[in-house]
Amino acid sequence: MLTRLTGGRLFDPAQGLNGTIQDVWFRDGMIVSPTEVGALPDADIDVSGKVVMAGAIDIHSHIAGGNVNTARWSTT
Repeated sequence: MLTRLTGGRLFDPAQGLNGTIQDVWFRDGMIVSPTEVGALPDADIDVSGKVVMAGAIDIHSHIAGGNVNTARWSTT
């Protein structure tokens, strides 16, 4: 399956892309180079106004939970 993300802002320091608006193509879940002129994607997804980054992961977490707040309470 050939998929194209269109209109997203690409960030990829390894490729020198710093917010460049460009299409990204996928074939069977893998990023591929732009296909030959005239190729039609099976799915075309408009990501205008969105950031596109390969491998970006949100590492935000709340490991400590409520016990940290309880421990901060003053008994005086």
